[in-house]
Amino acid sequence: MLTIRTLNISNNQLCSLNHIENLVSLETLVADNNQLQGLPPGTEKLQMLKVLSIRNNQVADPRQLHCVKVVKVLRLQGNPLCDSQGWEGLVTKELTFLEQLNDLTISPELQLQGPENILLK
Repeated sequence: MLTIRTLNISNNQLCSLNHIENLVSLETLVADNNQLQGLPPGTEKLQMLKVLSIRNNQVADPRQLHCVKVVKVLRLQGNPLCDSQGWEGLVTKELTFLEQLNDLTISPELQLQGPENILLK
């Protein structure tokens, strides 16, 4: 099994990340500027993944991110999801370990109060 901790697959016009679940040591995944609509089944096996950057893709539904619950840093700029009102609360509700969203720090005390009160610093 491969021991890859950081993987940058940006700018490849990828539509899916099939077999990414085999990279169980992955800590940082950068897949910016592709055509991804979400993350494939099995991504929940990436228990070491702490940084996920999928900027400028086609992610429109926050439920497509539920499988990466251990991620601490998430970058989603340029996805259709970011055009929806209240999307930050939906994402932080699913990803309870999240500390940064789109390069902004999530206020931990407000995160405990619920997704409708999330403030980014």
